[in-house]
Amino acid sequence: MVPSGNLIVWDTTSGSIIARFSQKTYSREVQVFNGRAIGAGSIGNIALENAASFSVAPGGLPYKIAVFVPEKKGKPASVRVFPFPPNAAQSHVAFKSFYKAQDVKMKWAPNGSALIIETSTDVDTSGKSYYGETNLFYVQSDGQYDCSIPLTKEGTVHDVQWDPTSKGFVVIAGAMPSNATGFGNLPGNMDFWDRNKLKKLGSTKAEYSRYFYTATTFPRVRVDNGFKLFKYDGTGPVVSESRTEVYDLQFRPAAAGVYPNRPASPRAKESVRPTVRPCLSYRPPHSTGALADLLRREDGAGSRKLDRNKYAPSNSAVAATKVIPGLDAPVVKKPSKSEKKKKAIEAAEAKAELERVTQALLAQTLPDEPVVLTPEEKQKKAKAIQKKLKQIADIKAKQASGDTLNDDQLAKVGNEPTLLAELAALA
Repeated sequence: MVPSGNLIVWDTTSGSIIARFSQKTYSREVQVFNGRAIGAGSIGNIALENAASFSVAPGGLPYKIAVFVPEKKGKPASVRVFPFPPNAAQSHVAFKSFYKAQDVKMKWAPNGSALIIETSTDVDTSGKSYYGETNLFYVQSDGQYDCSIPLTKEGTVHDVQWDPTSKGFVVIAGAMPSNATGFGNLPGNMDFWDRNKLKKLGSTKAEYSRYFYTATTFPRVRVDNGFKLFKYDGTGPVVSESRTEVYDLQFRPAAAGVYPNRPASPRAKESVRPTVRPCLSYRPPHSTGALADLLRREDGAGSRKLDRNKYAPSNSAVAATKVIPGLDAPVVKKPSKSEKKKKAIEAAEAKAELERVTQALLAQTLPDEPVVLTPEEKQKKAKAIQKKLKQIADIKAKQASGDTLNDDQLAKVGNEPTLLAELAALA
């Protein structure tokens, strides 16, 4: 017996209940109702055997409804996109099948032009993960294109979200250390970027655009539940509220154009921060000489130190020959002309020998031989250059379509003549 009124429809503007129904799950079809006249009954249905879940795309007529059918008896799972009102053939307009899909999450682009399907299983047959296996698939709503989304790093898909402009999406995936992370079991710093100018606006712990929120929710934490609202540069909290139990927190959806694209807010003048002495590693006293210096200060604290330079003899006195009183001064023998000439000849010969040895060493130095590449090495290098040229062609196509290029992309485009010259030399 189905309990009475287990399906309740609410008016989001007034918070009042519009209607109550007794509802049960159908496994063979999706029924469609007019939200303004639910009591009139179903206005259409999508019949599909073993349908497990569905998702409605944002946008106007004709509406698009994606329906998921799990695996059964060796047949792959699938997602079909149906138009509503249905077309003349009463068939789907897009289709994607896949294995390893006990459950799926379907995420539509904000304009309804494409769908990302995140599949998951409870068990990873490869044994690489305790938490099952996840995969991502991309399907255009008109059925013109579909593919498996390649990941830059193997591992679990943690999250995937669309760009509000529907021109791209962000995927967080991979085992630790992950390429990107956020709020979860590990703290993560989030960077906020201007998507149009490809310029970073700020960096802090966050997960939204101009404003973001953090929340302590039930039942993970059963005390001190509440939420806080911050700005994208980390200042705040702008709003802070405590509640007995907070189960979830979400931003309310808004129609396109309600919040226009705004430039970054000007930064407030930063106050002068006090100089913080950097933390140094510990060194024992004997390794720095501090102990010896301390002992020297203690030994000389009670006596006046003498200035050795003050009482030192002059240079002339040191140079003068000491004479014993009562004896004649010794006769200083000066070198003869022949001795001076002999020393000069020996110095000249030594200098000439040094120059001769230096010239001989320089003559033995061979010029660098040009590097000769094998045909396999030439082919490998040419393939790498062609790959870079293809990336540059893609970047030029984006620029022609009106996208703004960042500094790295401009540098790649500027390097195209050099790559073409290298490729011609290899040919």
